[in-house]
Amino acid sequence: MTQIIDELTIRLDGGPDVRFLGVRIDRRDEALAYLRTRILGKQVILKDATSLEPGLISAYVYLKNRIFVNAYFIASGLGTPDLAGEHRLKQKFIKLLGDRNGLPKAGSGPQQEN
Repeated sequence: MTQIIDELTIRLDGGPDVRFLGVRIDRRDEALAYLRTRILGKQVILKDATSLEPGLISAYVYLKNRIFVNAYFIASGLGTPDLAGEHRLKQKFIKLLGDRNGLPKAGSGPQQEN
C-alpha cells in the first residue's frame, strides 16, 4: 500500500484506490494515524472486491499477518458498521459493534432459577 487517500481509502502499488467495505470511520484522526503507522508500506490482501467506479474499488482489506483492517476499525472504536449497503460480513460487523459496546448476545439473557 503506497498512499493514504483519506480515512476510508488507500492506494495500492500500481493498482486501484481501495475503499474499506462496510465501515464508517467515526474517529478520523485516529484512523489516519493507524493507517500511517500500521498499514502504510505493507502488503495487503483484498477480498470481495467490487468496482465502484473506474480506479476505485470497495473491499475487505487484510494484512499479510491476517489482521482484518475493516473489522479492526469497528472493534477498536475507530469506526462503526456502514448500514447503508449490503455486503457479506454486515452481520459480523454489527456483532462486533455490539460486543464492543457490551450488549448481550442473542439468547444470552438472564438465567432463570428453578
